[in-house]
Parts: sequence; structure tokens; C-alpha cells
Amino acid sequence: MRSLIIGIVIVALIAVGVFVFVNSSSDESGSESQTSSQGAKDTSGNSSSKAPSEVTITYTSSGFSPSSVRLKKGGKLTWVNESSNQVEIGVNPHPVHTGDRSITSEEFTLNLDSGETKTITVNKAGDFGYHNHLDSLMSGNILVE
Repeated sequence: MRSLIIGIVIVALIAVGVFVFVNSSSDESGSESQTSSQGAKDTSGNSSSKAPSEVTITYTSSGFSPSSVRLKKGGKLTWVNESSNQVEIGVNPHPVHTGDRSITSEEFTLNLDSGETKTITVNKAGDFGYHNHLDSLMSGNILVE
């Protein structure tokens, strides 16, 4: 009986260790991706450039384009759906969309039918991750300055 309890404790410790390792590895890779995208923005040599006051993000069968943009606080964000399917734009994380919804008109998902366009004003600064709720691999990021 004692060896059974010791075995259960060992298995539990291994499971906790694997869980911690996997979660810390995904956090580190996310940081590297964020740093890489920040670095890509800075390669223009003009890191002090002003964010535009109007941005258009188009959704196609290939995803969002551009997938990463900067926008001036108070600027206009236009979403365009050029795919043949509906797109449901939600803020990260998927599927709960508990992030700040400033980029989706405060909606759980901003729904666009095929060919539809919606423009909103973004009045809050921040770094907003988003995705297509119907295909969460299609995603992007908006930095509002």
C-alpha cells in the first residue's frame, strides 16, 4: 500500500513538472515572436514615425492582411471581408475573447458577411491581438499608440 502511494506521488510530481515546462516554453516562444515582430517594425530605421490615423485590414481566404498594424489613438480602423465566407473577428484569447474589445466595437465578435465592410474608431491605446473566431489560426495584431 505504501509503495502505491509513493508511486502516485511520483507520477503527480512528474505531471506537474511537465505542465510547468510546457507552459514556460510556450511563454518564451511567444516573447520571442513578439520581439521579432517588434524588431521587424524597427528595421525601417525610423522608429519615431507616427502611427497612421486610418488603417484598413482585409480578410481573405488566406487570412488577415496586413496581419500586424499600427494605428493612432482615436484613429479609424476599417475591417473588410473579401472572402467568400463570414468572418467573426474576436479579441484574444480564443475562444473566450476576454481581452479589451476596443477593436471590435465592444462586441464579443465583430461579424462581417462576405463583401461587407465596417469602420470603427479606436479610442484606447494598447496592443490588441485578434483572430477569426471561426478559424482561430487566422490572426493578427493592432498596436494603438
